[in-house]
Amino acid sequence: MTVDFNIRDMKYLSNANSTSWTTTDTAVMTGQAPMYITLNFNDLLTQDATGETYFVVGGRTYYETFVKGENTGSFLSKGFFDQ
Repeated sequence: MTVDFNIRDMKYLSNANSTSWTTTDTAVMTGQAPMYITLNFNDLLTQDATGETYFVVGGRTYYETFVKGENTGSFLSKGFFDQ
């Protein structure tokens, strides 16, 4: 199973800060165990300080998460993180 986590640049939505994790743990894939991930939001703020990107706007950042794998069509979750 692969989890793709994309944080979208609000200046150009086609630009994303992407991170991907893969697991073969059957307990995680069947929902019996959690999968822990780590995101570094300081990288987004550093990029935004240059004025070239706007990942964090008004204290919020928009994300999309995709889950795909064997016997999994796909799953999409999206929303906002507040600073």
